Amino acid sequence: MSRVAIEKEPDPEAGPDRGLRVTCCIDTLDQGGAQRQISLLAERLARRGHDVEVLTYRHTRFFEPVLEAAAIPVRRLPPSGKLRRAVAIRRALQARQPDVVIASLSGPGLYSELAGLPRRRFGLIVTEFTVPDDTVRLLRRVRWAAHRLADVVVTETEHVRRLVVQAVPGLGERTVVIRNGVDLDEFHSRDADQVSEPMRPHVTRVLIMAAYRPQKNPFGMLAAIEHVRHVAPRARVEFDWYGSTYLQYGQDGTYRALREAVRARRLEDVFRLHGPVRDSARRYREASLVCLPSFYEGCSNVICEASATGVPLVVSDVGDNRQFVNHGVTGFLADPHAPATIADAILRVHRLSPAARREMGRRARAAAETLFNPDRFVNAYETLIRRFARGQRGPAPDAHPTETRISGSKSPIAISHGPVHS
Repeated sequence: MSRVAIEKEPDPEAGPDRGLRVTCCIDTLDQGGAQRQISLLAERLARRGHDVEVLTYRHTRFFEPVLEAAAIPVRRLPPSGKLRRAVAIRRALQARQPDVVIASLSGPGLYSELAGLPRRRFGLIVTEFTVPDDTVRLLRRVRWAAHRLADVVVTETEHVRRLVVQAVPGLGERTVVIRNGVDLDEFHSRDADQVSEPMRPHVTRVLIMAAYRPQKNPFGMLAAIEHVRHVAPRARVEFDWYGSTYLQYGQDGTYRALREAVRARRLEDVFRLHGPVRDSARRYREASLVCLPSFYEGCSNVICEASATGVPLVVSDVGDNRQFVNHGVTGFLADPHAPATIADAILRVHRLSPAARREMGRRARAAAETLFNPDRFVNAYETLIRRFARGQRGPAPDAHPTETRISGSKSPIAISHGPVHS
């Protein structure tokens, strides 16, 4: 069986590992979960000595300062249609000749797969993060079949991995799960700032960090707020939603409809809508709890970041969220299709004593240090990079004794969980 070890002890006779030329391809550097993760990955790989470039074809630059601070070049392709974009990506990769391409999200994945035809000269890692409604329709099955052109498919959750393998059984041996990582220093707990309670301690401040998109369930959140007001009219609970409005793309219909619905219900004083913010870590630390009412999720950055900040969570019981939020211990799970359950979970946190709420936050932080450790995240990707780099393909050394094997395939890729360092 071919295995891959995430972290190997250095061989004193082999000399230092060679830094590899890595191209990270993504559609845009706008605010979003995939964009935050590719920025974190690029920065950490560069810190380990790899020559990293980010290739993008939409010019929103929310995360570009993160890459600039790490001296990582960003190549922005000129605006074009899909056919010209595919040609431009192919030419960009031919010019740079990377050892490995990491293509994040479906569009960049397909462009990178096509760019490798007829004989690919770079290792190719592609990703699949979420599946709407847990339904794999024919078009998606056809799209996923193209992943046979890649070396490995990365998903963030076991839930999505199962859907991929069920839809395209031939991908079973090349599909692996890598949970998201989070910067545990940037997203530190309130205790690190020696702040015992958020601002206005008698008010429960609920924070929602999500784009204004239907899948994030904004109107379910609105219904939950109305339910809170109905069953606990004297409860001092306020809500702040931060996220991309998609105004720059002319796709702000959901945001505008939500804003009008809030106004019509005269809830502006308790449900405030904001655009995206760069100081999200501070917003988490100022919150009493974080709510994520989505209809579907992968490994949500919001869960990673809120947990790392030591804030209780109320999240939808979808995907792998049960693995990330321990019901009654680090937060509560709710049904996104039943707003009353979201409201009830919020009120459960509201009614906790300050000490109980702090304890829930401490447990969330402890879980994040294990689940979302950034070294574990980067180790896993670096394993794949070194295995599939141009000229270095083939069986890798045996993994460490503790390993996670991807089941459901004849020849799985096995990923070891070697030591990590926070």
